[in-house]
Amino acid sequence: MEQFFRSEKDGDDDVVTHIAKLQKNFSKLNDELKRVAKTTLPELLLINRIMSTLPSEFFEFKSVWESIPIEERSVNKLRERLRLIEMRLPSKPDSTTLVATKKKAAKKVERNCYVCRKSGHIAKRLLEEGQETEDFW
Repeated sequence: MEQFFRSEKDGDDDVVTHIAKLQKNFSKLNDELKRVAKTTLPELLLINRIMSTLPSEFFEFKSVWESIPIEERSVNKLRERLRLIEMRLPSKPDSTTLVATKKKAAKKVERNCYVCRKSGHIAKRLLEEGQETEDFW
């Protein structure tokens, strides 16, 4: 019983697999209830559990589904619509394909200018800064 109410969608599972797992747990729960209390749970409970475990990508679908009259809702319709929406969603790339390496910055070498003998710049930079060439010689 606890497994049905605690289950969450695995990131690797597609929607159809997730719904199948929930249906299996729901069926086990109903079998146990039939045996012990001679009663069953309504299918609406399974539908609500499926909806509550959907990831954020299906947020818009949840509001659309809630606009359907309760009498017309079924697990089969829900599964089919979720499968179609999942097919339209952009696929998530594998984590291995997104491994990016950050290039290490080259360590700046401290050099002395061969003209003025000061550190922090080189002679080329002195020319760029506008010093007269006669200052170099």
